[in-house]
Amino acid sequence: TCPHSATSNRNCHASGSMKYVNEMCGGKNKCTVRADHKILGDPCGGTYKYLEVTYGCVLSVMSRSTLTCEGGTDALECPPGHVIDLQDALYGRVDRDVCPHPAIHTDT
Repeated sequence: TCPHSATSNRNCHASGSMKYVNEMCGGKNKCTVRADHKILGDPCGGTYKYLEVTYGCVLSVMSRSTLTCEGGTDALECPPGHVIDLQDALYGRVDRDVCPHPAIHTDT
């Protein structure tokens, strides 16, 4: 596949990603986050971004991860009696192959 220009910038990070996800999810049993430049800002205009969240559940040894393409939403959830412990959140692009731009077509 040829790289699409909307995924070529892989040095893109919204500085408020952790703050946003922590406000939405920190200390809760479950929450929903949205990958949206209107919420998180636009650190690299013209680049198709995604929100990647790594979190654990307090009282749980398991670490979980979600990845939401631009415009999408995702639910973070822990087992009953556990709460979300945010470890990392990045909105932007650091990998060309994650969330390919919708304009990219591949032949199978």
